[in-house]
Amino acid sequence: MKGQNLLIQFILFFLIGFTFFISVAYFFKYQSDIFKDQVSDYNLNLVNSYMSANALTELVSCKQCDYVDISVKIQAPTTGNVFEIGMDSRGVNTSIPLTQKKITTSIYNLNSSYTLSGFAASVEPISITFTRAQNNLRVS
Repeated sequence: MKGQNLLIQFILFFLIGFTFFISVAYFFKYQSDIFKDQVSDYNLNLVNSYMSANALTELVSCKQCDYVDISVKIQAPTTGNVFEIGMDSRGVNTSIPLTQKKITTSIYNLNSSYTLSGFAASVEPISITFTRAQNNLRVS
């Protein structure tokens, strides 16, 4: 009888310890996921603002130029996400394909004055091209 009590006691303490360990691990995993989600949202806004600023800089930097091309390299963020940047009639669209998060800005209503087009991923350098003769701003 004494051996059985010792065995049951050992099994109970093992289960209690293992349950505690798993609970703490899940708590930290949950906190990590929340932190990663917040950093992803911040990075999405930051990349969208950066691309909008580059497009705006390109439009106003050279008033006499007929053709302007800027190449931009976006560093891999802490969360390891890939950003997709596109331009259309609504403005600059930045999204994270894996999380389905997306943000759109109108670049100070320049989308009503210029034809915006193109699509690129942040894996390779992104080229923003402005052609004054066609009133076209393109990302590729």
